[in-house]
Amino acid sequence: MSIEENKKIAIEFTERLGQGDNSVIDELLTEDYVGHAFTKGYETIDKQLLKQTNDVGHKGFPDYSMTVDDVIGEGDKVFVLSTRRGINTGEFLGRPPTGKYVEIPRLALYRFEGEKIAEGWILDNYLSQWQQLGYTLTLQTQETTK
Repeated sequence: MSIEENKKIAIEFTERLGQGDNSVIDELLTEDYVGHAFTKGYETIDKQLLKQTNDVGHKGFPDYSMTVDDVIGEGDKVFVLSTRRGINTGEFLGRPPTGKYVEIPRLALYRFEGEKIAEGWILDNYLSQWQQLGYTLTLQTQETTK
């Protein structure tokens, strides 16, 4: 595949996923896809967990969308800078809807095998999302003994 073709696939994946279309996960990702999410530290996700996560987001933000802001490709990798937008009109992570609009940046680096995405590194600015929703965040520490 050419870099331009990989870019088109990455854009399609981003936009359709942002619309809540989980069929794109089976269509454009390899069977053994591995995702690396920078959420609670460093979390590895598979296709099933990606679908569940997307469903949770769209339950809380039914109008969620992702707009691609920039795409860069080299070799077998494509970097996508996008923005996720939506209004919190549904329950989200056990919290009632706030009615607030959120806009968060998303960074994604995809590695291709053939015509499909085989691996992804994803960074969503969830701290910004929680702040925009008006949630107060507290730092929890865990003491260790020697």
